[in-house]
Amino acid sequence: MDLTDWIKTYRPKLIESRLNHWSYFGKVWAVPQDIHPSVLIYRRDFFAEAGFSSDPSQVEKLLETWEKFVIVGQKLTKDINGDGKIDRYMIFLEPWMQYWLMILQQRSGMFDRAGKVILDDRVNIDTLRFVVDLLNKYKIAALYPSGAAFYSAVDDGNVVTVMGAEWHIGYVKQYTPKTAGKWGAIPLPAWPTTKIRTGTQGGSAMTITKACKHPEAAKRFIEFVFLSKDNIKTRWSSTYQLPPLRDALTLPDIVNVPDPYFGGQKFGALIAKLARQIPTYYMSPYWPEALDAAQNEIRLAIEGQKTPEQALKDAANKVRGVIK
Repeated sequence: MDLTDWIKTYRPKLIESRLNHWSYFGKVWAVPQDIHPSVLIYRRDFFAEAGFSSDPSQVEKLLETWEKFVIVGQKLTKDINGDGKIDRYMIFLEPWMQYWLMILQQRSGMFDRAGKVILDDRVNIDTLRFVVDLLNKYKIAALYPSGAAFYSAVDDGNVVTVMGAEWHIGYVKQYTPKTAGKWGAIPLPAWPTTKIRTGTQGGSAMTITKACKHPEAAKRFIEFVFLSKDNIKTRWSSTYQLPPLRDALTLPDIVNVPDPYFGGQKFGALIAKLARQIPTYYMSPYWPEALDAAQNEIRLAIEGQKTPEQALKDAANKVRGVIK
């Protein structure tokens, strides 16, 4: 069902950039249930050991740009066992996750406002080259260990920073109890062209199909679950997720509460601040095909089987072929 007219009442209360993700050619087809701003968390103790400040306000300046991230990362990536092998990396990469956040920071994506495929735009190609360089040129990154091994590696001190949306950080917090209290959280490093220090990843929404026998009841259910500020605190405490309501960004139970896992830092305040800055990206009915093509081709670039430029051109052409 087209929800454009119905959502008008709530639109001033919503974070518009999140609603855009579920719009197509000016029509709203679903109501988002979350925001998902992205952050970088870092090990305070590792920064202190290397002679850097571990205070979030100072680390935010220290890692102000991705260029600075590489410079600092080369000092923090190290062989901690003395066996000649790197066993503590600046960051783990699940290539699509970090690549997606980085291109969003630069106001890019997979489609433009008109539904045109932009996978092989220059920004995207240069960003993929940077991701490959983190692994192979600068050697400050390693690929994500698979499954539960990732959390074990984080808990064992094999990585200095973790980058991801707030739900991903929530899982890290849940499954790495040994490191509780040792972390700080800051915005993402920025790119010089935009200076945007967050992105967004994941997200769910609820639609009402035309086959629904009780659309008004369905709308009331959506109102209760996603659009009521009464549920904000419960959502945050149980899932580390905020609904796309502006009221969520000022709720004292979220923004004023120190988090022991982050050394007493008010993590909710950082998430609320970044939620206001999330860049817009555009959807398409061909999103699944684009995502599949992009992930497959990025893997080939990471493995060195294709250049970043060739990989993304091949991905874009596959999607264009499907659209035709």
